[in-house]
Amino acid sequence: MVLLLSLLWNVLNRSTGEVKNPAGDLWVNATSPSHSMPIRLEAIHALGEISKSTEQYLGVLKSGLEDESGEIREASIFAMKNAGANAKELTPSLIAITKDDPNSSVRDAARNAVETLQATEVNSQFSWLKTVSSILFLVTLAASYYVRKKFPDSKLQVT
Repeated sequence: MVLLLSLLWNVLNRSTGEVKNPAGDLWVNATSPSHSMPIRLEAIHALGEISKSTEQYLGVLKSGLEDESGEIREASIFAMKNAGANAKELTPSLIAITKDDPNSSVRDAARNAVETLQATEVNSQFSWLKTVSSILFLVTLAASYYVRKKFPDSKLQVT
């Protein structure tokens, strides 16, 4: 419920620049080791969601990779993966985790996140192609509609 409220707050207060984010700042505070493990894990998850639309909290997620708790490291990795293209700059840190982390589930999560972030990067490189294809399709539909309206009795055959 708290996650939903903070996400709603972020959506309602979203603007084009990097601005202070009170809900995000509360989640950053909740990642502190002074909080219980469930609260820390939920905060990291929330920061991953927020990081889909801003790079403002990626440093906090990156610092989670150095936590002594494997659960926190793994949650930080999943949050980075969830942040998508915004987190691609953290790929080198994740690659290091795949080699050095003593916990096998953390290493596996890092490998999975690296694969996902690299795929996201490739997809974003070709997003212009999807846009152009969609525009061409719509232009073709519009032209077809125009021809049929302009020449209703025409027996045009497309072969």
